[in-house]
Amino acid sequence: MWRRRRLAGLGLAVLAAVAITYGLRAGAPSPPSPPSTTPGVARLLARGAHWLEIGRPFRAVQAYLRAIRLSPDDADAWTGLAGIAISAGQADNARLAAARALASRPSDADAEALYQRAAALPPPPSVRPGRPHAVTRRRCAAAQHLFARRRVADAILALEAAAWLDERAARPQRDLANVYYLQGRVGEAIVAQRAAVARAPQSVPLRRNLAALEAQGAAAATPAARAD
Repeated sequence: MWRRRRLAGLGLAVLAAVAITYGLRAGAPSPPSPPSTTPGVARLLARGAHWLEIGRPFRAVQAYLRAIRLSPDDADAWTGLAGIAISAGQADNARLAAARALASRPSDADAEALYQRAAALPPPPSVRPGRPHAVTRRRCAAAQHLFARRRVADAILALEAAAWLDERAARPQRDLANVYYLQGRVGEAIVAQRAAVARAPQSVPLRRNLAALEAQGAAAATPAARAD
């Protein structure tokens, strides 16, 4: 179980989450900016390409997500993420990443072709909404161990990568929300919880926890509103 602080008033202890941070949320792309050439980003891009070459897409996703932390509009990182999502059949993530790559390189023929490939990708069938793949469950369990060892940033990154490769699963988002809450980041937990509910709207516990989180967030904002 996720530990450190009891989740008072939240029903089940495990919360939902999703919000892949670092610019991965839905909405209009950021204004384009020149790709970063910093050594740190270049190393991460090379690492991502290496992991892909040897057939380790999960590691590659983590490398590209780290690059986007440093350079949110890096077209190469978004291109890498889009390619991985296309190969994994993750239509929504593929379109999102391809759109970001194209926004950074609006006149690039390869970026346009990538976007068209992503746009043509059909959504995967979902027999049970929100249900994770077996490999996703294993990845989330590994992230839980990282969190238990106080490697919070690594746990978040692992959950984001798991979500990227299983975009319809609620499990990574659920665990992300729990991490955010345990770190006192209630606003991010709420965003994540909403995304998890969107993936598994039939889940009563997820919806109950979302209501509790939103109530807590509203209560915390009320004193500040009165002070203004």
